[in-house]
Amino acid sequence: MTKLAMFVLLFSVAVTAEWVSIGPDGGNVQALAVDPQDGARLLAIAYEYPDTGRVYTSTDGGAVWSAVGRFADLYASKVVVDPFDAGFAYAMGQGDVIFRSSDSGASWTGYALPNQTFDFTCDPHSAGRLFAVGYWISGNYWPAVFISNDRGQSWTTRFPDSAATQRYATSVDCDPVNPGVLYVGTTDSIVYRSSNGGESWERRSTGLPVNAGITALSVNPVNSDIVLAGCGSGLFRTTDAGLSWVLVQELRRVYGVRFASGEKAYSLGYDSVMRVFGSADSGRTWQAALPGMQLGKGEVLHTVPDSPDELYLNGAMGVFRSTDRGGHWSSAHGGMRFAHISTISACPGHRNRLYLEVSENGVFKSTDGGATWTRCADFLACGNICGIGVVPRGPGDVLYALEGAG
Repeated sequence: MTKLAMFVLLFSVAVTAEWVSIGPDGGNVQALAVDPQDGARLLAIAYEYPDTGRVYTSTDGGAVWSAVGRFADLYASKVVVDPFDAGFAYAMGQGDVIFRSSDSGASWTGYALPNQTFDFTCDPHSAGRLFAVGYWISGNYWPAVFISNDRGQSWTTRFPDSAATQRYATSVDCDPVNPGVLYVGTTDSIVYRSSNGGESWERRSTGLPVNAGITALSVNPVNSDIVLAGCGSGLFRTTDAGLSWVLVQELRRVYGVRFASGEKAYSLGYDSVMRVFGSADSGRTWQAALPGMQLGKGEVLHTVPDSPDELYLNGAMGVFRSTDRGGHWSSAHGGMRFAHISTISACPGHRNRLYLEVSENGVFKSTDGGATWTRCADFLACGNICGIGVVPRGPGDVLYALEGAG
C-alpha cells in the first residue's frame, strides 16, 4: 500500500511538470513594424505554419520580446502601427482581407477588401485613413486603390487609370508633408500621383524603364518633390514630383527603399548578392553598407523615426538591428522562441555540447547544455537538414549533415 501511494505521488508530480523553453531565439519573422511615435516600440508577427503566427511586442528596440497573442491568418506579409493611436495595428494576410487589432496586437479582426492587395499604408495626416493597392478584376485586370476612412472596416475603390488593363498596383506611399498627396506604382513601371487623396490621378513615369515593375516608393519627408522608386532594374529618383525620373543606382532588383530623414535614405537590393545600400544626399548617390550583413531571403528593411542612423531587418533568421547605417548588425529577437527544430544532436563525450537545426534558419550550437545558443556559419545548399551526426572523441567537432541536396 505504501509503495502504491508513492507511485501515485510520483506520477502526479510528473504529469504536472512544466516545460521551459531554452531557445534558441529567432526564427522566421515575416512582418515587423516600428511605432511611428516611439522608435523603441516594435510589433512583429512570426511564421509558424501550420499554426497561425504568434504576435510579439518589444518596448526596448528588440532586446526583449513578449508574446501577446496569435495572428488571425497563417501568413502576414506586412504590419503597420497606427500613427495616431499605437493601440491600433493593421496587417495584410492572404488574399483580399486586411486585419486590424485594437489591443496592440493581442487579437485581430479581418475586414474584406474589394479585391486582391499587395501593399498598404496609413495616411499620416488623417486618423483612421488607410490606402491599399492591388487590382480589380472583371474580365481584365485594372490597377486599383482601395481607401478606408474607418480604420479598415469599409473600403471604396478608385482607379488611377481606367484605360490601363493587364496590370496591377504594387506599391504606395503618402507624402509626409502635404496632405492628400500620394504615389502608386504598378507592375509595368508606371507611377501615378494624386493630390486629392486618391480621387483623381496623373501619370508620372517619364524616364522609368519599360515593364520593370515598381516594387517600392518613398517620399522625402522634407522636400516632397523628391521621390525614390525601386524596380527590377534599379533605383530611380525624381526631384520634380514624378514628372521626370533618373537612374541613381543600377540593381537587378530593389526589394525596399525608405527615406530616414531629408538627407539619409536606405534601400534593400540585389546586385551580385542581397545587401543594404545607403545614401547621405537625399538619394542622389548610393554606397553599399560595409561590412554589412549576410542576407538570405525575404528580408524587409525598416527605418526608425527621429533616428536616421538606425535600421531594422526582419526575415527568416529573425530581427536584426543596426545603429551605424547598416555597417554592423546585432540580433534583436531576444525572447522570440517559436522556430521549428527539425533535428538535435549531442556531442559524444561532451554532454553540454549540442547542435540543432532550425528550419530555414541554419544550425545552432550550444556549449552549456542549451542555456545559450550561437548560430553557426551557413553551409547548407537547400536550407533544411534532417539529421546531424557528430564524430566522437575528436579534437574538435566534425559534423555530418543530411539534407535534400546530399
